[in-house]
Amino acid sequence: MRELTMLDKGRGRGRVAVRHAREGVATVVDFQAATFGRAFVFGAIDTADRAERGDLLLRQRSNDGRVRAIVPKKYTHLQVERADGSVMLRWRIGFGTAEDCQILSEAEGDHPDVLAHRGGPATAAFTLDGRHDARIVHFSWKGGQRKELRYVTTGPFRGEVRLPGPGLIQVDALAPWTLRL
Repeated sequence: MRELTMLDKGRGRGRVAVRHAREGVATVVDFQAATFGRAFVFGAIDTADRAERGDLLLRQRSNDGRVRAIVPKKYTHLQVERADGSVMLRWRIGFGTAEDCQILSEAEGDHPDVLAHRGGPATAAFTLDGRHDARIVHFSWKGGQRKELRYVTTGPFRGEVRLPGPGLIQVDALAPWTLRL
């Protein structure tokens, strides 16, 4: 995984214009909050004739380091919100492409991440520790087509995830997880 340059920063609630990847390639956001900062990041549309907050794209808890998510092309901005109980929120954001993501073979983490799967249809082993939820979603390389592969309401969990083919795999989990081909 290549670390992205984080050009935008702020405190508390904030809005950042998305710097989308070139046409035909998915945009990836890298987000980091300072120690004790917990945040939610939503997609947003902010144009001359339209302003609305969209879907929750990622969530970050204290001390997670960098977290990643796919940003659909329909969003012009990202809206950063402080999570309840967050003492203070200082944050940084960077943007990249699918090429910046770790290739999936054996991955682990304890925060949201995006992995690149270059192979055909496959079955991956997924584990989730702790009493948390997790969502695994497959996106096309362009970032447009989205297919939910697995939703775990409460861990711990050990099971399989069927990958439909090449694309980006977004793991949204705030507990230790592994994904292995």
